[in-house]
Parts: sequence; C-alpha cells; structure tokens
Amino acid sequence: MRAALVAEGGAFDLVTVSDPVPQSGELLLRVTSCGLCGSDLKARGVMPAGSIMGHEFGGQVIGIGADTSGWIEGAQVAVLPVASCRTCAWC
Repeated sequence: MRAALVAEGGAFDLVTVSDPVPQSGELLLRVTSCGLCGSDLKARGVMPAGSIMGHEFGGQVIGIGADTSGWIEGAQVAVLPVASCRTCAWC
C-alpha cells in the first residue's frame, strides 16, 4: 500500500509499504478518501521518522481480525479519530 511516512526533519515521503494484517480485535480498511489537516502538518515535526500519519478517512472493511464482532467485509466506514478505547497501545 502507499503511505505518507514522516521523514527526517518533518517532511513527508510517499512510499510503498507491506499491507497490514488485522490482529485480534482489529479491522483492515481500504481507504477510499483521506484528508490532510492542520494537526497532521503541526505534528509531523515531532513524530519519529518512519511514522505513518493520517486520520480523517473513510473506506471499506476488507479484513476482520479474530475476536472481532459486529463487522462484515464490504461495510463502508468513516473513522472518528478522536474516539479512543483507552486500552490498546495505539490509544
């Protein structure tokens, strides 16, 4: 997949990375629309090089990890990046 990685000095590099595999409790989405907002631009200077940034996106569920319920492949989704489960490492 293509991703915008934070480079040294806060620039963005558009690169190809391996497709992720959904782990337990996770969904894999095919992003069909994504925006770049002011918080992306402000945060890039403090993010470690190699970080994949991006939020405010929508897409389609294309993979469902084990122990994940309530979702079906093909479902259209919009992501609310300010919502947090407050238990996983990403939150």
